[in-house]
Order: sequence, then structure tokens, then C-alpha cells
Amino acid sequence: MGSNHIDDLRFIAGKLKPVNLTGAAGGHFEGLRIGYLPQGVTLWSTYTSQGGERDYRSRTWRADGKSITLTAEWLHGRPLTRWARQSLDLRLESPTPMHGEAAVHRSEDGSALVWKGRHGEGYALTAAGGLGDELDRVFAGLTPDVPGQLGGSPHGPG
Repeated sequence: MGSNHIDDLRFIAGKLKPVNLTGAAGGHFEGLRIGYLPQGVTLWSTYTSQGGERDYRSRTWRADGKSITLTAEWLHGRPLTRWARQSLDLRLESPTPMHGEAAVHRSEDGSALVWKGRHGEGYALTAAGGLGDELDRVFAGLTPDVPGQLGGSPHGPG
């Protein structure tokens, strides 16, 4: 490669913006990095409930009546479909493979994706206010908090 071509590459490389692989989007939650959120939604709440029959955490991002919520709860041996019905009032379709995860259930009304984590926790990703079409993109953007670790990630190394 001649010196003129190297100078061209340096010029082009100088205009590139670095990608921040650990920040932005939805941050980190329950062993997952949320790499994509619909435009305009911002963190609204993080809720933890411990004790009683349920031990769960949820985080919601919202804007203008639209919201995305990620919920994580230990299933304590309960089947995933029963947990979704009893705790989240969701009726689930049969599981289908998505983004490397073998068993992801879509809710019958299309407002949620539900899966079982690698350590026995249940995850639900729900959308409201017309964001149901964004669920697949948000799900595809979920990655393990620490690359190479088996976490609660719905997909990725494992």
C-alpha cells in the first residue's frame, strides 16, 4: 500500500466516531445490558419487591404514554407459563427460538416476550402504548452484562 493510500485511511479513520459498547441505551439491569430502546423513552422507574410470595425487580422506560418494562423474578420451581399468567396476567403462545434463545414465549396479545434465564429466573419484556412492534429489537439488544459470563441473558455466550 502506497503512502497516499495510508494518508487516505488516516483521514477517514480520523472522522470515525468511537462506539460506546458499555453505555447509553437502557444501561444495565439484572445481569443484562439493554443495548436498544425505542427513541424517546427514558428511565422512569426501578422497583424491587422482596418478601411474601414474590421476589422481583422491574425497570421501566417511558415517554408520552409509551413504555417498555423489563421484569426479573426467581421462579422457585414454578413453570414459566404459570408465572407469567399468575404474576403478570399474560397468556403465552408456544415457545419459539429467537436470537439464539431456544424458548421465548410471545404473549397472545403481542405485548410481551417471556423467557427463562440460565439460573432459573423468569424474565418478561413488556411494551405498552403502541411499542409492541419494538419488542423484537429491544430483545435483540439484550446482552450479558459481562461478556463471556453465563448470566441471566436471554441469549449470547453460554
